Amino acid sequence: GIEAFLIELAALVATAVTAVSIGLLLSTVMKSSEAAMALTPIALIPQIVLGGLLVPATTIPQLSALMYVVPARWGFEAAVIPERMAIADDPAWLIKLGTDQSSATDYVIHGEFQCATAQLASDSLNGAWGFTSYETMWLPYAVLAAMSVVVLVFILVLLKRRDRI
Repeated sequence: GIEAFLIELAALVATAVTAVSIGLLLSTVMKSSEAAMALTPIALIPQIVLGGLLVPATTIPQLSALMYVVPARWGFEAAVIPERMAIADDPAWLIKLGTDQSSATDYVIHGEFQCATAQLASDSLNGAWGFTSYETMWLPYAVLAAMSVVVLVFILVLLKRRDRI
């Protein structure tokens, strides 16, 4: 409904603001627009690769620490958490294991494997996204806001040093 739309919209806006901030930083640091355009792919490719969808954190654990500084990863987390949590109790996403056992670390509750939650939160299942802080839905927004503020303050400092008026 409208609530889900607004949550997704907020995630996209927060990610876009952070991306624009990084673009402004590139423009501020470079002397010419040609140099800034040449650096654009160098700035974008890590966003795509380390964003979390193409290369999940559990696939190459050595990259997971680097993923925390990539804004695309936080934008992806902010967008996907509400979606996965909305379908977490859907019977299509619950796999019956034929037992009544429960194991919270394995995402098994009353003999059902919680597929949506496991894909979202597991840091041990290969191919899972590793968003272990998924229950704190505000965290990706806070991280994106902090990244934007840090980058914008850095831009202000650079511009102030460049143009001493």
